[in-house]
Amino acid sequence: MPGMVFRTTNKAFMDEMQNFTTMIVDMVKKENLFASQGGPIILAQIENEYGNVMGPYGESGKAYIKWCANMAQSLDVGVPWIMCQQNDAPQPMLNTCNGFYCDNFVPNNPNTPKMWTENWTGWLRSRLPWEMIQLLSIFWDLEKVQLGSMGTTLGVIGGIHFSENGCAATCNYRGAYHAEKCLTNCGEPTQRWYHVPRSFLNGEGDNTLVLFEEMGGNPSLVSFQTTRVGSVCANVYEKNLIELSCDRKPISAIKFASFGNPDGSCGSFEKGTCESSNNTVDILTQECVGKEKCSIDVSTEKFGAPDCSGAARRLAVEAIC
Repeated sequence: MPGMVFRTTNKAFMDEMQNFTTMIVDMVKKENLFASQGGPIILAQIENEYGNVMGPYGESGKAYIKWCANMAQSLDVGVPWIMCQQNDAPQPMLNTCNGFYCDNFVPNNPNTPKMWTENWTGWLRSRLPWEMIQLLSIFWDLEKVQLGSMGTTLGVIGGIHFSENGCAATCNYRGAYHAEKCLTNCGEPTQRWYHVPRSFLNGEGDNTLVLFEEMGGNPSLVSFQTTRVGSVCANVYEKNLIELSCDRKPISAIKFASFGNPDGSCGSFEKGTCESSNNTVDILTQECVGKEKCSIDVSTEKFGAPDCSGAARRLAVEAIC
């Protein structure tokens, strides 16, 4: 997006930040997941660990974090908001500790509870003084080991048997974690489904596609399929630009359009509980049908002002190519 600077007092970024945060909050509210609605979510977080990178932004960084706090509070989620690694978190944000040790951490407000948001393994970086046995094994990399009355075992590694190709014959997530546990798809293509947009393809030469990143595998099992665009969709918040394009084919009809709080996804959009009184389908038909592409500002001046009780308003469109 032209002119965007991330995580500072930049209008383009702050607009998108507010749009995205509002969208997530609206989704959570819709499912009644906040504790204030009877749900399980008791805290919300905004701008993760911004204090670690805030210094170079100077005064703009300080102004930005205050804006984040005000924006978050305006969403009225009914549970406290927290900030991690933000010693000067603006009130009423709760500043928290995450690190190896938080025993000496003190919040920036005497009325703020002391919270440890990332419980790192600081206390386990060395052997415990009361440890009776060493928590290491001489059998770390042996394939077979005699274990007294247990007889000969096939590598005691988390209690899971591994097949010859490195993938687990069965997958059991119980027990301690390690990187080799429950590996799947060994010897198969790196990615099952590739979606390569036309703009990524090189029409004048070869196009390289990575199929395997390991030894083995059968490239003859790989197949390719091309698709044609039959319809295009957009779901855009107010005060943004919507762009529809049919890949050099004309837009033939507007199948669905609603400005308010529409629900669903492409192919299954539905009208929500609030909608503009203006005929959104007619407006988009006039603006887009017969053209290969069209651009429209999503605004109340264009589509009217639906009363959505403070929720962010969106325009959802499905056009037929």
